[in-house]
Amino acid sequence: MGFFKRLTNGSKASKPASASSSSAPSASTSTAPALTLDKRGEDALRALGKYDTVFLVDDSGSMKGVWESQLAPALSAVVRTAAQYDDDGVDIAFFNSRERCTSTSFKEILEVFRRVKPRYKTPTADAVRRVLEPYMQTLEEWQRVGQEKGKPRPKPLNLVILTGAFSSLLPLRNPEMVLVETARRLDAGRFPPFQVGCSFVQIGNYTEAAEHLRMLDDDLKEKHGIRDMVDTTLFEGSCSAEYFLKALLGGINRSIDRQG
Repeated sequence: MGFFKRLTNGSKASKPASASSSSAPSASTSTAPALTLDKRGEDALRALGKYDTVFLVDDSGSMKGVWESQLAPALSAVVRTAAQYDDDGVDIAFFNSRERCTSTSFKEILEVFRRVKPRYKTPTADAVRRVLEPYMQTLEEWQRVGQEKGKPRPKPLNLVILTGAFSSLLPLRNPEMVLVETARRLDAGRFPPFQVGCSFVQIGNYTEAAEHLRMLDDDLKEKHGIRDMVDTTLFEGSCSAEYFLKALLGGINRSIDRQG
């Protein structure tokens, strides 16, 4: 992990303090429950250090009802669980706000969610591009120059997009072409099938959004003749930590499966 710090510094940044080394949380912030994992889940989390994992969070007005009451504590619990297996920290960015962080502390994640207020619209495509484009530039630069110098290939990217409602008809909201362009660049460079994975996680029971997410998952490979790099998790009734952890583990397990 530490994706944003590496982009900023040009090399892996020093590790932030882990959640286990911070002071005990107060009752008002100790909302992150302990999560129980089966063996496959534990194996997937142990593999976190081999990936750059980024949570890209929809901070549009459609998220107001769940922002601090459900979304923040649930994601904080996932951060706390992941930190037990990889202390580089979890990367979090937002659709509208330019605030981003790399953290192992669920208290810190809660504070970020207090600073970032859900508002405006849902620029899904632009938000996804802001993560994928610098990653692809780094990857292609490695292929042009770094590979010959013996530098290791950049870590695979596991992008987890938490989003509510968006329209498939509006270019700024529809991420289809951003995903297609990225897949074509990966195919042209003959990068491994696990190099980039994008997992869309639905927040809220929006029928149109669910149908479009199914299309992104099921149709892009056949429609555009590209690799399969998109997975979706449809809303299950609540923004729980277990729901987000399931999406994170699912993305990592599918990436491991793609490695054969």
